[in-house]
Amino acid sequence: MSEKESTRRSPMDWFFVSTDGARARRPADVVIGIFGVLVVFVTAVEADQFAWLEELLSQFVGLLPSWIETAFGVVYGIGLIYALVIVLMAVFGWSTRRALVRDLAVAIGLAALSTVVLTRLVNATWPVLLPELVDQVAPSFPVARVGMVTAVLVVAGPELVRPFRRVGWLLVGLMFFIAMALGYGLPGDALGGLGVGLVSASVVLVGFGSARGLASVDDVMSGLSGLGIEARNLTVAVYQRWGVRTFDCVGIDGAPMRVHVYGRDAKDAQRVTIWWRSIWYRDAGPDLTSSRLHQVEHEALLTIAAREAGISCPTVYAAGAPSKKVALIALSTEGQSLADINPDDVGDAALIELWKSVGMLHANGIAHGRLNEHAVRLSGGSPLIENFQAASTAAPDVRIQGDVVELLSSSANLFGTERAVTVARGGLGDEALVAALPYLQRSAVSTEGRKTVPSKKSFFADIRKEVASQTGVEAPKPAQLTRISWRTIFMFGLTLV
Repeated sequence: MSEKESTRRSPMDWFFVSTDGARARRPADVVIGIFGVLVVFVTAVEADQFAWLEELLSQFVGLLPSWIETAFGVVYGIGLIYALVIVLMAVFGWSTRRALVRDLAVAIGLAALSTVVLTRLVNATWPVLLPELVDQVAPSFPVARVGMVTAVLVVAGPELVRPFRRVGWLLVGLMFFIAMALGYGLPGDALGGLGVGLVSASVVLVGFGSARGLASVDDVMSGLSGLGIEARNLTVAVYQRWGVRTFDCVGIDGAPMRVHVYGRDAKDAQRVTIWWRSIWYRDAGPDLTSSRLHQVEHEALLTIAAREAGISCPTVYAAGAPSKKVALIALSTEGQSLADINPDDVGDAALIELWKSVGMLHANGIAHGRLNEHAVRLSGGSPLIENFQAASTAAPDVRIQGDVVELLSSSANLFGTERAVTVARGGLGDEALVAALPYLQRSAVSTEGRKTVPSKKSFFADIRKEVASQTGVEAPKPAQLTRISWRTIFMFGLTLV
């Protein structure tokens, strides 16, 4: 193959960026959905509030020359063609864009269904997607085409090249104005269409994940080089955490390394977590960091602090923000994750040593924050603790006890309740284990940790009984960890009825 042929661009390259297929659920997509719901609700219920804008717009349109109406119709049609081009190009690139085709189909279906339902409820009519083919079109809520094109653009946006994506948002803005100018909808109707598109796209992106905000292999290799780290065989790790993308690679000396990459959504993920915990729980967790670089420095500092306290932890090779795209930390790694090892192959001695390390960690005022099976590795029969992204120093008692509860519940799920409590007593001691009894409840476990344990209520009740039985104490009343409960929400709802 000649050099000219090897560098020839595919037609797909004019529309889509290259991705490695990885996806993540982004906090921003949740916010988009909430905003869309609010827009739809306000415009559907309080449509008369936009009367002043309708009057102002009518006066403006009346001042425009007559030929503008024809131009408006052309642009409005181009908006639909733009969305069709995205769908068709995704279908033509089926071999590499299967997920995008699925996402577009679901988003368009949701937008269409939502539009039909809302139009029937609000106007008692049927929506019109092609008003150019109808002699007279009465304004209806929501404007169907605005919703459809918005849904397509938001869903496909993470995989579109920037110029093509910007053209799309320009067309959506023009369509929003043109729909009102041509009488296809009032201001509230056009806003409702925008809201429907945002909600439909949000459901898809939150449900299936988005490629936006994820660092690519090339970005990470460039970042490592910028920090003076030579690496090869960089691959995406199997297990991933929200807001941080993990890669495995090999150093120049052949030693395995793990790289945690904080992309554009890392801070958003942390902010959403802290906001949620602030509302629902008494302890919101570690303080909000100011930037991705701050998050990387936080993980590096806590990892080094734990290592200095005598805990077996990874070595920090480098940490920083070598580019505007990523901030990353490169660490040593060895052995296997506890989550990937057959429980029968893990000896009691290793688990007791692990609990001794946890006791040392807490004695130095450090709480891990996500101390479950994915934060522990075994190398040569000895445990190592890693992943200090959510760790905190001078940690309050509730976080210290949260670590005990999370590791104990994770261990009980892997090794059985009796064995988990026995080795915890051997490494941590009865006094510390009894102190954690009031916190032995699902609310004390991190969101990540809850995915590793059964959801049934009896699970934590059985652990409490086993701890009380082995230590010879009476199980105390559970601590109040949440600010509000579902019962409180239910009672508040009744007062509004």
